Amino acid sequence: MEDLLDDVEKAFKNNLNDKIAAIEAEKLGKSKGLTGGLASVAASAYYRQTWSEKILNDKVAFYYGVENIAPIDGGGDNARIVRVFCEIVLVDGGDQYNDTHSRAFRYGRAVEEVAKEKLNNLGFASQIKIEAFAPVTVLDAGTSEEMKIAGIKLTTSIA
Repeated sequence: MEDLLDDVEKAFKNNLNDKIAAIEAEKLGKSKGLTGGLASVAASAYYRQTWSEKILNDKVAFYYGVENIAPIDGGGDNARIVRVFCEIVLVDGGDQYNDTHSRAFRYGRAVEEVAKEKLNNLGFASQIKIEAFAPVTVLDAGTSEEMKIAGIKLTTSIA
C-alpha cells in the first residue's frame, strides 16, 4: 500500500500543476478564464490518508489515501483489491467571484487526466480503473468553512 501511495504522490506532485495550467490556458483560449486563474497546489499541500485541519490553511490542497482494501478470492495471501481516493480540496473562502463550482470541475478534470496519463504503468499493480466524481460541497464541522471536493477513485489489484 505504501508503495502505491508513494507512486500516487509522485505522479501528482510532478504533473498536477502543469495540467492545471494547461486547463486554465485552454479555457482562456475560449474566453472562459476565471478571475485570478486556477491556483497551483503547493508541494506542502499534499495530505496523505488522515484529514488535517491544516488543509484549511491551503486555498487548494491534494488529499489522498486508501479508502478500501479487500482480499481477492483465490489470489493468494497478499493479493488485494485496493481503492484509493485522490481529491482536490478547494477552500471556498467566501467565493468572492461566485465561480467555485467551475474551479472545482477544472481541478477534478486535472486530477482525472493526470491519473489516466501517469498511473496506468505501475509495475506492481494491475491496470487501474479510474472513476471521476462530481464536485461536492462539505462544511468543516469545527470551523463551518465551506470546501468543494473534486477528484477520482482509483481501483487496482496488487499482489
